[in-house]
Amino acid sequence: MDTKLEQKLKDFLKSINEHGDSYRGDPDMDYDRIGLYCGWLGEINSSMRELAERLNKKELSCLLDAVEGVSSIKYFVFGTPYGSGYGIRPVLEITRNVFERGDRLGSEENRVAYVSALGEIYKKTREQADPKYYYNGEEDKKINGYVRELNQNLDEKRSSEVLRIIEEFMRKNFSKEEKNE
Repeated sequence: MDTKLEQKLKDFLKSINEHGDSYRGDPDMDYDRIGLYCGWLGEINSSMRELAERLNKKELSCLLDAVEGVSSIKYFVFGTPYGSGYGIRPVLEITRNVFERGDRLGSEENRVAYVSALGEIYKKTREQADPKYYYNGEEDKKINGYVRELNQNLDEKRSSEVLRIIEEFMRKNFSKEEKNE
């Protein structure tokens, strides 16, 4: 891994870990929520470190861009000022999806397109994910309907079809929004 990319990864993980101190220092946050959020931080740390070993330079750079893009956005301010731990939950979801599906996508081009799509989906749809899914273990990985639909479209597809499916999905679901902005 090149030193700039390695430093970017270290800086990102440091910024993510600073959330843990904020959670533990919040007198209004209950211990269960602190434990949940700090557990997410641990999973993000271990997943990002393992992904840094598995992904090539271009893929890792794209992943870091995606997670940095959502990590500072407030999602679902309910219960506490942290809502879903700021952008911690979308970062977790992006890393989980890349961790679970990355190898099955085939080429570097497909993985980069998939990671970019995840980043865009979470940036543009934060108000559409239902917060009730945050604490229900069975529904936990189904936080965002667009991501679930994209993953279903990609299931069992040949790697030669992946890029086309991602491009069509993003065009169908998000090109209208960009025209309205």
